[in-house]
Amino acid sequence: RLPDRDILGEEVLAFFSRYRAEFCIFGVAGIAEDGSLLEFHAGEVRAREQIMANSKCSILVIDHSKFGRLAPAAGENIADVDTVILDRLPDGNYAALVESLCDNVILTDGGSPA
Repeated sequence: RLPDRDILGEEVLAFFSRYRAEFCIFGVAGIAEDGSLLEFHAGEVRAREQIMANSKCSILVIDHSKFGRLAPAAGENIADVDTVILDRLPDGNYAALVESLCDNVILTDGGSPA
């Protein structure tokens, strides 16, 4: 897919289904108010779901601007992720969402999620 230079589809799902990993590290296009992880293409959601299913520990790395950024394809919920690495707490209702994740959040600004 141009301009993203990534490959999506059944071949990708089959590829990732053959491997097990200790960790998967990923980002997302956006996060909805209910905590849904959003992407611009359904294939990206399916690939992430396959990778997460075959990993012992999932790590989401994002910055605060992803909260409230809309994209049409919804997948897992942020509560399904083992660890969230975030630059700082987001504003508004999203701060409560992050705080509900308790010890699963690492803030890179040195703050505390709760």
